[in-house]
Amino acid sequence: MLNYGRVPPRGMARYADQGVIPVPRAKLWSFLNLHTQADVISQIHPEVVSQQVVSEAPGEVVVARGIDFRGKVRPNTWKISSHPPDTLRWEVLDAPDGPMVKGSWVANRYSDAPGGTLVATEGDITVLGLPGFLQKRLARTVLGRIDKQDQAYLRTHP
Repeated sequence: MLNYGRVPPRGMARYADQGVIPVPRAKLWSFLNLHTQADVISQIHPEVVSQQVVSEAPGEVVVARGIDFRGKVRPNTWKISSHPPDTLRWEVLDAPDGPMVKGSWVANRYSDAPGGTLVATEGDITVLGLPGFLQKRLARTVLGRIDKQDQAYLRTHP
């Protein structure tokens, strides 16, 4: 479930944005499902250098990832909750060495829009080792880079 209205823990950067992705929701969901496949995730997001499914239940997948952060692969465990065609949420369950701290999360809501799919995003994110006043700026930068990687993959893999 989305945690709208929740007050972020001290130090977390609250993030909210929206935009239109120029593909219909059905195609977008086919793409989103690729994020749980170990043989594809590194093609979409090169900093995810390894991934394996830890557990699966209806609407929920827990993955163990190795994420390249500052030249070192950091172990992470994420829960990805999906309710197609309307919502997708990921949460960091464990990340002892970053890049994001345990409890960081992002939720997307999807709706049809002229020219594609409207994505409304919100979340609370903290990047390990950064002072609080830089957290929001870095959250925007990181999520913007992830968005660009997603859109580049969508353009080259129809």
